[in-house]
Amino acid sequence: MLKYLVSFCCFFVLCLSLQAQEQQKDTSVSYPQALLDPVSVDSLYHDSLSLPDTIPYDWISYQMKTLITSDDESKTVHLFFVNRIDSIIYVNLNLFGIELGRAVATPDTFVFVNKLEKTYYKGDYSYLAKLLGFPMDFQMMQSLLNGVAFLDFIEPLQPVWQDNKWHLIAPTRTHKLLNLHIMQDVTLNPDNTIAKNEVTELGTLEMLEIQYLDYQMTEYGHRFFNHLIMKLEREEKHIDIELKNLKINVPGPTRITIPEKFKPIE
Repeated sequence: MLKYLVSFCCFFVLCLSLQAQEQQKDTSVSYPQALLDPVSVDSLYHDSLSLPDTIPYDWISYQMKTLITSDDESKTVHLFFVNRIDSIIYVNLNLFGIELGRAVATPDTFVFVNKLEKTYYKGDYSYLAKLLGFPMDFQMMQSLLNGVAFLDFIEPLQPVWQDNKWHLIAPTRTHKLLNLHIMQDVTLNPDNTIAKNEVTELGTLEMLEIQYLDYQMTEYGHRFFNHLIMKLEREEKHIDIELKNLKINVPGPTRITIPEKFKPIE
C-alpha cells in the first residue's frame, strides 16, 4: 500500500513542477527551446506535444508471439489481431497451430469462445476486466494495441519535462461513460510516439504499464512499434509481445461462432 501512496504523491509533485519551471531556468538542466519561450502550457501542449489520438487507417492486423510470465511460470502463445477501427476487434489464440480460442469485441459487446474447454462468454466487458485484472473497454483496448491516446476521458494530460523526457500526466482522469477513474503517466519519445503508458485504476490501485519499443517507419508513411511489453503489477503478470506481418488497410477475418454444445461461462 505504501508503494501506491508514494506513486500517487509523485504525480502531484510532477503537477507542481509545472508551476516551478519558470523559476528553474537558471539551473543546469537543459530544457527544450519551447520551455524557454514565453508560451502558455496550453499552447505548448497543443502545438508541440500532442499525443497521437487518431488512427490514420481503417484496418490493421498483425501476428503476436506472446510470452506470458506469472508466478515463476512462463508460457508462449501466438495471437492474430485484426482491428477495423472504431468497429470491431478480432483476436485468435493458438498454440503450435492449434486454435485454443478466439474473441471478438465491438463497442458494446465482448464475445469469447474457449475451444479448449468448450465454453463461451457473450456480454459486456466485465468478463474481460476480470480476465485481465484491469478494467477495459473497446476504445481503451483499441488505443493500447495501436499505440495512441485514450479518447474517452475528461481531464487532459499535462506536459512535464523530467529526466530528459517529456511526460504527459494526470493525477485523476474520469471516463465519460464508465464509472472509471485513473491516474496516468505517458512517456514520449522525441518524435511524440508513446514510449510508455502507465495507468493506475484508482478504485483498486491496480497498475497497468505498457511499453512500446522498436518503432519503425512503415510503407504507409507512419511509425509503428514492433515490440510491446505489458505489466500488471498486482497480478504480477509480465506479457512480452513481438509483432510481425503488420498489414494496414487490408481487411481481415472478424467472424466468430458459438457451437451449440458449448456451455456459457458463469
